[in-house]
Amino acid sequence: MRNRAICYPILSRVAAFTLSWLPALSLGLLGVMLVSTQAEAKPFAYVTNNLSNNVSVIDTATNTVVATVPVGSRPNEVAMTPDGTHAYVANSASNTVSVIDTATNTVVATVPVGFAPFGLAITPDGTQAYVTNGNSKSVSVIDTATNTVVATVPVGNDPRGVAITPDGTQAYVTNELSDTVSVIDTATNTVVATVPLVGLFPSGVAITPDGAQAYVAISDSGSVSVIDTATNTVVATVPVGRFPSGVAITPVTFACPLGQGFWKNHPDTWPVTSLTLGSQTYTQAELLALFDTPPSGDASLILADQLIAAKLNIANGSSPVPIRRTIADADMLLSQFFGKLPYNVGTTSDIGQQMVNDANVLMRYNNGDLTPNCQP
Repeated sequence: MRNRAICYPILSRVAAFTLSWLPALSLGLLGVMLVSTQAEAKPFAYVTNNLSNNVSVIDTATNTVVATVPVGSRPNEVAMTPDGTHAYVANSASNTVSVIDTATNTVVATVPVGFAPFGLAITPDGTQAYVTNGNSKSVSVIDTATNTVVATVPVGNDPRGVAITPDGTQAYVTNELSDTVSVIDTATNTVVATVPLVGLFPSGVAITPDGAQAYVAISDSGSVSVIDTATNTVVATVPVGRFPSGVAITPVTFACPLGQGFWKNHPDTWPVTSLTLGSQTYTQAELLALFDTPPSGDASLILADQLIAAKLNIANGSSPVPIRRTIADADMLLSQFFGKLPYNVGTTSDIGQQMVNDANVLMRYNNGDLTPNCQP
């Protein structure tokens, strides 16, 4: 029979390493966070001290502690908002989350959550914090604008690690005593999938930069499970050392997107010579012809211009994460028509409005508005 005391997290446990490519970078949990605030050029490390009931703030320029912030009892994980202005600390014995203002290094809010909170992750847009409650079999969702719990999501037994996909649409939660991972849709805060794992006691979890895979440390089995996030199934099991608990994934530098005008005028730089739009495959000559065709109020051409550029940008090394769903929706809309573009869709029709909406999102992506941390 499996028997593990879960009143409070074991001190030596380390949960998920998660990564942010914004000013805040997670270095480890139980708990270290590195933050470089907008007002400061140098980063600071925030370290939870589990038996001291406080957080040490280290100036990484001098490697000295510059502040000690009292928090709740038995602090475990700490997560930073993407803008680096606030640190969220899970206090496992107080059943609270402390919110630290990094400008003053003072606690500005204390949020009651479930029993024995452990894991923490903040959405890429910084609007919500997800907290695993080990003894409540739930995840608390905190609105960071009001620092109140806006949802409580039932998950498996003894939830531990939590990681959020780069596009912010899903949270992956390891359930240590259920040997599963719960997948939460962040738009509805409901569990949309439960992934059974091969092995006992899943702990840390991390998502790849493209959002395609989740890596889960399986502590008692000495392995790592790899979950395909498109199907939410385990596609690989990797043997590692004894009792793995933390996972970290190296960041990837993505190329900056280029506008539709660039691709239209520089066909010699195209990374591919054919693309699929909707259900049809087009040669480079056909794609250039579409670029040269004035939309004249045809929503299908308005969408095609931006969709071609977006797919060329992704093939050229730009991040697909911000527009993955938009591209899928655009292809679905175009697939409703027979033959090849153009389809003469009015912009005021229902489907025309959907096409224009998708085109506007893709245009923002192609202009670089959705990829502020890309590499030119």
